[in-house]
Amino acid sequence: MPIPQIVSFQALDAIKDFEVKFSWQGDQVYGSVLEVYNNASNELVYTNEVTTFLLKNSISANILANGETYYCKLKVKFKDNTYSGYSSPVVFETHKTPILSVNINQNQLIQNANYDVNVNYTSEDNELLNTWVLKLFNNSGVLISNTDIIYATQTMNYTLTGLESGTEYKIQIVGHTVNGFDIESDVVTFQVQYTQPSTFFTVELENQPETGQIRIRSNLISIEGKCNIDPVIYIDGEKVNLTEVDSKVYFDSGFIIPKDSYEIVFLASNFTMYEPIIVLKDEKNSVSIKYMQAIFDNEVGYQAYFLLEAYSGIKNIPYRIVTSPFKLLQDKQKCYIIIKRIKNLYQIDYQIADPWEE
Repeated sequence: MPIPQIVSFQALDAIKDFEVKFSWQGDQVYGSVLEVYNNASNELVYTNEVTTFLLKNSISANILANGETYYCKLKVKFKDNTYSGYSSPVVFETHKTPILSVNINQNQLIQNANYDVNVNYTSEDNELLNTWVLKLFNNSGVLISNTDIIYATQTMNYTLTGLESGTEYKIQIVGHTVNGFDIESDVVTFQVQYTQPSTFFTVELENQPETGQIRIRSNLISIEGKCNIDPVIYIDGEKVNLTEVDSKVYFDSGFIIPKDSYEIVFLASNFTMYEPIIVLKDEKNSVSIKYMQAIFDNEVGYQAYFLLEAYSGIKNIPYRIVTSPFKLLQDKQKCYIIIKRIKNLYQIDYQIADPWEE
């Protein structure tokens, strides 16, 4: 006779209800019996019998004690009130749910386009945090971006960049402990408001009273691009049309990208699927960005994402990271692509431009 298989879990909080799921291949299930035992003494401490077609049972809150180790097993019930054999036991620990938080207060005003987020983690019974992810939402709760999975260290932080003035955001940290706890911080809402500099602020003026002069220094440089198609086709007299096969614009002189740390922001539209849209390279290294699509959720269908591939002259195996998935871009819909490198680590993000934004 087949036996059920409990979906494995490693830890739970004894002061909260916990759902135990299982799989089953056999006759129609009409219910199940869940038994929990103390792992040290093998004493039966909890039994729960439910009548349902659903492949799940539960452990009620405040029955077990935190800081202990238990194991559970389960059998399914049939229409004629007979039972299957027991599943294999699953051993788990009980811990009080750890707490994740950030250094942003509810409705805090941030007066900068960038902000260093410090992530705080506390656990009363020394449950260790394994990984965490930062999620950024707009004021409607729609996910804008999230970080890659970041492994926990003593100091955990992440710099938000490109925050727009006059905009409200929401932020949340999602974590996973070494014993399998999935935890979330509270969703924190904050506003961004700062003075946006015009192009005039890119020129620095320094008074020199000794000579009665003003010293002017420009922080802008002019970079001339070269196109491999002739004649060049312009859009609105300012953008180059690169929709033709193998058409490219090169910016390869007049500036240097730092090797260790930099941030580059591109604004473009009408990407060609699966083809490189941005390439940064020197004699040994290269970084390319591709516009991709895939199905992440059958109910949603195809979604888009950006793929970053970084090749080193030392290794021929690429370093790959992707953005979170988003709705496929429409024709002429503009999108910012943000590439950031800190030492040997890359980050890639995106921001859908407003319809009126250039």
